[in-house]
Amino acid sequence: MDLHNCKRLLTYKEINNNQIKTLFKKIYVIMKSILIINDYTPKNYKETFGLFYEVFKFEYFNYLVFINDFQNENVDVSKLKDYALKLIIFVTDILL
Repeated sequence: MDLHNCKRLLTYKEINNNQIKTLFKKIYVIMKSILIINDYTPKNYKETFGLFYEVFKFEYFNYLVFINDFQNENVDVSKLKDYALKLIIFVTDILL
């Protein structure tokens, strides 16, 4: 369901702050779920994003920069969408 919702958010030309926040949370949940399926138990953002990078050698998502940019209303939505798309493709390949 999270993967589907993430894909749907990527189809929108413009997304508002609430949708940006949702897309970020979906990325987090997808990563955490994949880690749990692979017997890892991340407890927070730091562990989830760090472990996903270490275990799968997938591009690191700097969640601290994202959160800071979001709070300052300075998020580069195209970067977030690009990362989400790469993650969807990566996860789809893992699950097949």
